Amino acid sequence: MNHFHAQVMNAMAGMLSKAKKTVTLEQYEQFKKEFVFEKLKGKRMGQAFCEKFEISDYMLSNLISEEETEFLIKSLGYIK
Repeated sequence: MNHFHAQVMNAMAGMLSKAKKTVTLEQYEQFKKEFVFEKLKGKRMGQAFCEKFEISDYMLSNLISEEETEFLIKSLGYIK
C-alpha cells in the first residue's frame, strides 16, 4: 500500500462503521461503462459515481485520479 492509500485508509477508518449506501458489482460495472460519456462531459469518476448513486462523499467526489477513485470505492465498501 503506497503513502496515498495509507493516508486515505487512516483518514476514513472511522467512517467505515457508519451505515452507507452500497451498490452491487453489476451496478458498478454498468456505471464504469456509462462513465465514458460522463468523462467526455468533463466529470471526474468519483463525482459521477456519487451523483449516479446519490452518495454524499466529499473526498470521493473530488479525487482526480481514476485509479485512486476505484481504490477508494472498493476499500470503503461501496460495492457489496
